[in-house]
Amino acid sequence: TIVSVAVDQTVYQTDRSYDYLVPEVLAEKAKPGCRVLVPFGNGNVRKTGMILSLSDDYGFKKLKSVISVLDDEPVLNDEMLKLASYIREQTFCTWYNAVRVLLPPGINYKVRQEYTLSENAGNLFDSLNGSHRQLAEYMSRLSAPVTKETAYNALGFSPDCELMEKLVSKGIAVKSGSAVRSVGDASLKMVRLTEAAEDLSCVKLTPKQKQVVSVLRELGCCSVKELCYFTGFTAVVINGLVKKGIADVFEQEYY
Repeated sequence: TIVSVAVDQTVYQTDRSYDYLVPEVLAEKAKPGCRVLVPFGNGNVRKTGMILSLSDDYGFKKLKSVISVLDDEPVLNDEMLKLASYIREQTFCTWYNAVRVLLPPGINYKVRQEYTLSENAGNLFDSLNGSHRQLAEYMSRLSAPVTKETAYNALGFSPDCELMEKLVSKGIAVKSGSAVRSVGDASLKMVRLTEAAEDLSCVKLTPKQKQVVSVLRELGCCSVKELCYFTGFTAVVINGLVKKGIADVFEQEYY
């Protein structure tokens, strides 16, 4: 299957739809209106794109393959895709800018550049010194890819330095891109009682802490914000219960 894709972050002069091959494993998910992650340009930089149409005729062209399909179901229907085409023609914007107008901001994707050590990096460590070696050793202790910003912050390097790029050019590090939502789901700080709250005979609690325990026994679990609102107490009371092992505070994600 061949897909025609509107690629994000293209300039107006080179903006058009680009054809990509769909691997067999992604054939069922690749539908018009779904977003994809594709390699683009001479450096095969990973970019997001929107599938505009499908076909099975590629005219014997040498095509790159779609890396992944980002949506389980189309986020734009046929009518919306036609509207995107109309917007592009009338306003002289790029294909993906026209697509982005039709998408809620909360579901937009951005490509995050991540780095890992190459398979033969260990053989090249002796050629490194100073900051380059420090960065490579830091990456060797990690079990997952790391962004340049995270690595630089951990080691106190300037965000403008090119240490990571030099490791890539030496074949010590490998750069890859993954699509992440521009706006993540929100999280709420929740509180609940622990097993230790079943027997409080040996624990000394303040009157306020006793009232909080009583509320949590009735509700089971609630947000810290709501608990403070209904009791009139501050989070200091809840933190006191956490220190005594009576309550547990945790983050709960919600859409």
